[in-house]
Amino acid sequence: MLSGWYAAWGALATGVAFLLTQPESRLWVGRFLPLALFFVFLYWQLAPLVLASQGASLDLRRLLPFPISTGRLFAMETALRLSACGEIVLVTAGAAAGLGFYRPAVAYKPVGSLALFAIFNLLVGVGLRRQMERWLARRRLRELVVLLAVLAAALPQLLLAVGALAQLQSAVDWLQAPWWPWSAAGRLAAGGGSGIQWLALFFWTALAGGYGWWQFTCSLQLSAPAARVESSMRSPFKLSSVGQLLSGRLKDPFGALVEKEFRSYLRSPRFRLLFIMGFSFGILIFLPMLIRGGSAAPYQPALVCAYALLLLGDVLFWNIFGADRSAIQLYFLAPVSLRTVIAAKNLAAAVLVLLEFTGVVAVYSLLRLPAGAGRILEAYLGPGILSLYMFAAGNLTSVVRPVPVSPERTTGSASSALVRILLILLVPLLAAPVVLAYVVRIVSGSRMSFYLMLGMAALGGVLFYWFSLGAAAQKAEKDRERMVGLMQAGPGLLHAS
Repeated sequence: MLSGWYAAWGALATGVAFLLTQPESRLWVGRFLPLALFFVFLYWQLAPLVLASQGASLDLRRLLPFPISTGRLFAMETALRLSACGEIVLVTAGAAAGLGFYRPAVAYKPVGSLALFAIFNLLVGVGLRRQMERWLARRRLRELVVLLAVLAAALPQLLLAVGALAQLQSAVDWLQAPWWPWSAAGRLAAGGGSGIQWLALFFWTALAGGYGWWQFTCSLQLSAPAARVESSMRSPFKLSSVGQLLSGRLKDPFGALVEKEFRSYLRSPRFRLLFIMGFSFGILIFLPMLIRGGSAAPYQPALVCAYALLLLGDVLFWNIFGADRSAIQLYFLAPVSLRTVIAAKNLAAAVLVLLEFTGVVAVYSLLRLPAGAGRILEAYLGPGILSLYMFAAGNLTSVVRPVPVSPERTTGSASSALVRILLILLVPLLAAPVVLAYVVRIVSGSRMSFYLMLGMAALGGVLFYWFSLGAAAQKAEKDRERMVGLMQAGPGLLHAS
């Protein structure tokens, strides 16, 4: 599947190369290429953060005892940044090939300028990753960074909503000024430009190298163990009392397992990060409708809850044993069935999912977005039924492809690369029963038919979940040695996320 993913991007890169070899391309390439490279820069730097998958990176704490110079470590880290956005590297290479083929006399311009632009992005990526890791390691600053990122992502929509097209046009013109690295690279790649653009591109590349080196050396000097001790001494969210309430009403050992999982999630920096993003970022997508005074579709709260559910999936569903790491062997030694352990993990996650949905509804009400009783009911029902299918599928993926996850890490994926690629195909299938209910309502116009289809989807989800409990427990018992071996294995000298 990974080869298929990159094959698709390779086909896109080939198409870009072919398009740029056409004579008609010279009519528009010089005007649009600088802005296109700006979006390439944004995708290269921000996509790994938004998608929570930042590629491979060096584990500096494990590498420090080895007699390797800082320069070599920095060079390896820079090369590993290619793994964060390999697809955009293919497209950039295709653009360079197409522009160079069409203008062979000045082929050095597109090839050299886009190669420098790629190096610039790699160096910025090194510094940005290391700086974000340090920022996100600090509890209060972490939440602030997330909120600022959410507001920045929603800013273009808000400007469009208030009719600030003139300001947007001014911003676009400013971004295409000749001194920016994407503008310099775009003008040179299009066959124009002069020595000034080369100087600007070399200057920005050197500046990016200095920034990357500075942040990389700061990470080398960071005292991570002390930071972890200080962080662990702080109390988690007050929501931990919910875990105590649950465990008090459930029989042990099931109740104790539920409280343990609940507290583990609340102490996880990654979970808190995604929890905040779930009830904030999705709502901002629809906020411009309120500003314009438009009407919102009745399924919008449910759609926001479904987005939050998918965002939390990497933590709550697809790799439920990841945070246990080597402690997973206790589940095979304790006199508790694995079916009980998996059910306890699912129940703790289900409570957090309900709290996430409640957060979405609360923010909707605070912003005075349309949130009647029917919409609120749908916000819980539709995504809640979807969560049944996600719990069932996650139980199976958690025992088939378990991956140890460091509790200190805020960014990066918590599931294996194969599972992430499989989910691209799997999630639409899991959501199909719920989506079908909405299709029936649109076609028939009957709310009774809608709720009837949701009931049938819920029944299917319950049956699928019940099957997954037994199948996952049997698979784990059968492959206990493999699972314990995988979870005891250290992360090695590289972080792959």
